[in-house]
Amino acid sequence: MNNEYECIVCGIKSKNKYCSKKCWSKNYYIINKERITKRCEEWRKNNMDKRRITMARANDKFRKNNKERFNELMMNHYRKNKKSWNSRSYTRKVFNELYNDIIKKECSFCKSVKNLEIHHEIYPSNKMDIIKAIKDKKIFLLCRSCHGKITRLDKPKDILTNIY
Repeated sequence: MNNEYECIVCGIKSKNKYCSKKCWSKNYYIINKERITKRCEEWRKNNMDKRRITMARANDKFRKNNKERFNELMMNHYRKNKKSWNSRSYTRKVFNELYNDIIKKECSFCKSVKNLEIHHEIYPSNKMDIIKAIKDKKIFLLCRSCHGKITRLDKPKDILTNIY
C-alpha cells in the first residue's frame, strides 16, 4: 500500500492529497470560484459604507507607509492627465469666486449643502469656457453620495436628466 500522493495543485509528493494548506485553499477557490465571487459582489452591494471606510483606511495606510511611491504615482497621473488636473483646480477657483453670483452652493440633485464636490462632464481650460460650462450645466455641484452614484453608473446621462 502506497501512502504517498501527488498534490492536486502543484504536483509535489506528500502524505495527503494536498501538500499544504495553501494548495488546499487554491483548489477550493478554483472549484468554488463562481459562488465566492457572487457572495463577494452581494456583500459589496449591501455594505457600501463599510467598503468605503475600509478602502479609505487602506489608502491612508498606503500613503503613510509609501510616501515616495504615492508621490510618484500622483505625478505620473498628473503628467498623463495634465489638462483635466489643471481644469479641476481652475474650476475650483472659479466656483469660489463666482458662487454668490451664478452658483447656489447646494447639490444639484438632492439640494444638500454638506460634502459638496464638483462634477465635470467636460474639462475646459480657461475662465470663460468654465463659466459657459457652468451655465450650460456641464459642470455643477453634487454632494458626495450623489456624485458617487453618478460616477459609478455606466451611463451617467440616465440620472443627469433628473437634475435639470
